[in-house]
Amino acid sequence: MVITTKFDEVYKMIKEDALNNMGFGSGTSVLILAAPSCDGLCACRIFKSMLKVDGITHQILPVSCYEDLESADEKMIKNNEHLRSIIMINCGGGVDILETFNLEENAVVYIVDTHRPYHLANVLDEQKGVILDDGEDYEILQSLVNEDDDEGEGSMSSQSDAELDGVHSEMDRKKKRKRREAEAYEDRAGYYGCSASSIMYDLACKNRLDTLDDLLWFAIVGMSDQFVHERISRERYTKEIQKYNELVLSMHLSNDEGDARSHKGDRIEVKDEYRFMLYRHWNLYDAMYHSRYIACKLGIWKQNGRKRLEVLLARMGIPLDQSHQKYSAMREDIKDGL
Repeated sequence: MVITTKFDEVYKMIKEDALNNMGFGSGTSVLILAAPSCDGLCACRIFKSMLKVDGITHQILPVSCYEDLESADEKMIKNNEHLRSIIMINCGGGVDILETFNLEENAVVYIVDTHRPYHLANVLDEQKGVILDDGEDYEILQSLVNEDDDEGEGSMSSQSDAELDGVHSEMDRKKKRKRREAEAYEDRAGYYGCSASSIMYDLACKNRLDTLDDLLWFAIVGMSDQFVHERISRERYTKEIQKYNELVLSMHLSNDEGDARSHKGDRIEVKDEYRFMLYRHWNLYDAMYHSRYIACKLGIWKQNGRKRLEVLLARMGIPLDQSHQKYSAMREDIKDGL
């Protein structure tokens, strides 16, 4: 089952199952299986904060391969009568969960996975699998779910043989078209959808838990991770960042620069940054040299690549010795100029 809206109802189901299970033993009813990626960890952190607010006990297990899923099934899922909800973060979408896990009668698997395409068995499953999706492929997935089965509708006894043959022919054509659509979806090359941390943040917003500390920051980091690793297009990144800019400005309004500097504690600010690798924690030269963006523009791997980079720094008015200094030790006038 694929859900693109009503995320609040999904969390309500998880919460109710967990609270109802508390009176039947000390076993944990919520198991989180998270991929150890930046986006996966951010999404896991958001969901963990939500569970903590509602006092729901849970277990977190990192998974990075199929063997980890099999191990989790053997140790924590199989014959576990207390387990009600299995949350799979950035994993599980591409495998048949009914074949992977030995689920008890009351257990439900909730999938928040940025990897595409989904396994068709998970899409068509209406009982044990729930996929939280951004809705980008909703029409395609909906066409796979909706079976145009007209058998049993109306009275067949009053129809002639010719009419029945026409109905059956139309049903066969629809089934063949549906089969072709399913095969085309399964044969699509792997790609990425909305970040799992963004889905989890939407889940928190729907349940009015978005005011918790750091949740917005984790959502931004998870989405930025996708862009840095070129898993989403720049157009999609720009669209997503506009949404987060509005959220940041609405949560951290400041009248002028003085207010921002006098603010105590952590703060998210909207600023344009260079596409350099961790240059605030490194030195500027190495950050630019190891940046994929700069490498592609200047041809760093070629013989004259380093020379072009040094020429670029000279045109920017940055001495070479300063570019090799750690960013925190650079002259203030140069840092202000950046």
